[in-house]
Amino acid sequence: MTQRGAGRGQRQKPPRRRSSPENALHLGRSISIPILYEDHHLLAIDKPSGWLTTTARWSHTKQNLQREIEIAIAKREPWVTRKGIRFLRFVHRLDRETSGVLLLAKSRHALSKVGKLFAQQKIKKLYLCAVKGSVDLVAWSCKAPLAPSNSTDNRMRIEPRNGQHATTLFKRLKTSPQRSLVLAFPQTGRTHQIRVHLQAAGHPILGDPLYSPKSEKQAPNRKGQFARQSMGLRAWAVHFQYSPNHKPIVISAPSSSFLRQFAPNVDHPDLKKALDDMEQLTQSNELVTTETGRLPNHPGNC
Repeated sequence: MTQRGAGRGQRQKPPRRRSSPENALHLGRSISIPILYEDHHLLAIDKPSGWLTTTARWSHTKQNLQREIEIAIAKREPWVTRKGIRFLRFVHRLDRETSGVLLLAKSRHALSKVGKLFAQQKIKKLYLCAVKGSVDLVAWSCKAPLAPSNSTDNRMRIEPRNGQHATTLFKRLKTSPQRSLVLAFPQTGRTHQIRVHLQAAGHPILGDPLYSPKSEKQAPNRKGQFARQSMGLRAWAVHFQYSPNHKPIVISAPSSSFLRQFAPNVDHPDLKKALDDMEQLTQSNELVTTETGRLPNHPGNC
C-alpha cells in the first residue's frame, strides 16, 4: 500500500522523533534515565534495574552505567553540553538488579566530599523491600557480620567470626501470608547487605537471582535462555546534608510502578513519616536485635 499523495519516485519523509525529556541522561541510542535531583555539585538519577555501577573499564556489557556516561561525555552529547558536564561519576554503588536513587558527583571534589559522608554514615538511605512470606515482627535490627562466600557467583554470607560488621534496621509496612513489604534502613554499606540479612530472616527478596530459594529460580525459555527478571528491592530515598551551610537534602524515587508490581494492595508510604520512624528506631533500646539474622518469635510485636 502506498502513502496517499506520494508520487512515484518520491521519497517519503521519515517520521519525526519525539523530543527527549531534558531532565534525563541519554545513553546509547535509546536509553533515557530520569534525573531526580541536580545542583552544582551532585546529580541523582533513578537507576534502572539491570545496570552495573562498576569501573568504566568493564566492557563485557552494554549496561555499564559509568562506561556509557563517559562515552557520552567524550562525544559531547547534547545533554552533556547543555548541562556543562565534564566529569560525572557514581558516589556509591547499587546492585545490578536494584533500581532507584543513585548519587553522581559532578567533580572530583564533590566525589571526595560525598564519599566521606558515606564513610561517616551521615547519608541515610531507605529501601523498599518486597519479600517472601508473612513478616511477624513490626521492626527489628540485624547485626549479622558479612563475608564473601566460597561460590563463584559473588554471593555473600553471614560470618560471625571473620565477617565485616553490618547493621540493618527493618520495619514492616504490610504483610500477608504470601508476601510482605518491608522498609530497610542500612547503617552500613556492605555488599548485598539487605539481601543477605532478609534471606537469613527467612524472608528473601522476591525475584532475587542469588538469594531466593532454588524452587523460585527462573526457568529457561524454549531457546534455553534466561530473561532478566525484576527484583523487589528499590532504593527509595536518601537524606543528607552536604555541608553545614546547606539545607538538608532529601531525594526520593517514584515507586508507584514498583508497588503495583510487588505490592499491588499497598498504599504508597509517606516519606517523611518513614524517615521519622526509622530515626526513632535508631534510638530505641527495646528493638528486637539478631546477630545471626534469624528472627525469634515475639507474638507481642505482631
